[in-house]
Formats: sequence, C-alpha cells, structure tokens
Amino acid sequence: MYHDQNSVRSQLARELVSKAKSRECLVRISDGTGGQFRRDIELRGANVSEQVQGMGPDRRRLMRLVYRNMEMRDVALWTEEKPSLIDDLELIIGPIMMDQADLVIPARTEEAWATHPPEQVLIEKFCNRAFKAFTNVEIDCWFGPFAANAKALGHFIAREEDGTDDKWMSIHGPRVDVIAAGLRVKSVPVPKYRYDARQRAEEEGNTALILKRVEQANNLVPALYARAKALGLVA
Repeated sequence: MYHDQNSVRSQLARELVSKAKSRECLVRISDGTGGQFRRDIELRGANVSEQVQGMGPDRRRLMRLVYRNMEMRDVALWTEEKPSLIDDLELIIGPIMMDQADLVIPARTEEAWATHPPEQVLIEKFCNRAFKAFTNVEIDCWFGPFAANAKALGHFIAREEDGTDDKWMSIHGPRVDVIAAGLRVKSVPVPKYRYDARQRAEEEGNTALILKRVEQANNLVPALYARAKALGLVA
C-alpha cells in the first residue's frame, strides 16, 4: 500500500506494471488507497484488488487469487516494486518453464549488491548465511521476489503464520516448507537487476529503516530456525 502516491516506491510500482505488461504478463496488485495511484496502475493494465488488514493475510489473499487461476504451465512471479527485475524475466521463470525447478529465488550479483544501501547489504548477507545453516540450501533468501509453479505456490497459502512476524514470514517461512517438502529449489543470478538509485538515496543512513532491518533479522532468523528444526532440517 502506498500512502504517498508520489513516493519513489509508488513510482517504481508504476514502472513495474508498465514493464510487466509490455512482456504480456498478467499483473495483480493489492491496493488500499483507492486514489490516483490505483487509477494509474489500472490504466497501465494492472488487475487491482482491495487490500485487507495485515501484510501477511493480504499477501496470502493475493496469492490465492493467482493460485486459483493457474494452469499447469503457468508461473507466478512475486516481485514487489522492482521494475529492473523484469529485464531478467526469462532467466527467472525459465527453470520452471523447462520443468527443472518448482521454486526459483533470484540471486543478486555482486554488482547488484553494490547498488543497495550498505546497512542492508551487511544485514541481509548475514541472514542469508543463517538461512543456509538452517536448511543447507544456499539461496538469496532475504531477496523478496520469487517465481513458483502451482505446487510450490501452494505452500505460500497453506498456513496462517503466528504473531507479529507474519509480515515477513509470509514470504520467507514457506521457502523452508518448500525445501522440507523436497520440492526443487533453484537459485538464479539476475545480472540486470539493480536497486533503484532514488530508493537508495532515500534509505541510506536512514535510522528508522536501519532499526526496521535489525528488527526483521531479530524476529525472522529465530523464527526460520524454529521452522527448520520443526521440519527436521536442522538438529
């Protein structure tokens, strides 16, 4: 939800819709503003549905809409407001289209990492190492986007998460479930992806955002460890 409809993130979301539609993707977006932002993305071809309360429940609601309409060879891409990711679309969905993977996690290259705020790089690289220790699978887990077939996407809508971690566990927790279920998970580098320079300028050195990233790590790393342990991935 974009409270400031002229913010950098709102602009990136508009750009994302335009790029995705140019690649003939069906774009579904959740929005609670009902204002000019919604009209803008609808004009760009997005299918917009009304947001429900809570980030986790709303994400699952949107994924269920996609899941219910997926056919055998369809691929769902969860992307957030990252328009440059669409430039690597074929790389991301290719392994699923060729039946080589059920879940694909894009992996940022070192060139891409260099475009992020340094605080984000430090925290997220540490969290990725922790995820590997818990699951024995090396992926860029702290990168939100993912592509999934219906089998894998089903794990993202199968359960309600507990507590305040839901806004993050709704995206990260099911990745543990997919691994534990023995589905095929593939990491795919995305060479054209870059963090937007306007977004970095707003975020770098931002105290509130630094604290938010620390809170995310403090909540999510133990929760993912508990999930992995309960599923027998770690002793």
